[in-house]
Amino acid sequence: MSKHPVHLYIGKDQHIYFVGTKFHVWKVISEIISGASEEEIHDTYPDLPRGCYRSAEVYYSVHKEEMDEVIRASLGRTITKKAAAG
Repeated sequence: MSKHPVHLYIGKDQHIYFVGTKFHVWKVISEIISGASEEEIHDTYPDLPRGCYRSAEVYYSVHKEEMDEVIRASLGRTITKKAAAG
């Protein structure tokens, strides 16, 4: 499976999706913020192309405030990074 970034598109509902899917980018971004690795995200969402992780990272780096608001609105809370086990 390719790790090349996956293109994104804006759906009719104005949410951002991965091309070829009906999967919201914010869901992967929320996993990244929580500290999930690329492998963990792939295990959780095995039908998503591997490049979705990188695409979500790049999109979030450019649209952080917007995506934080989308995540808050969608989940009803703010996501914080998991504390390291130890």
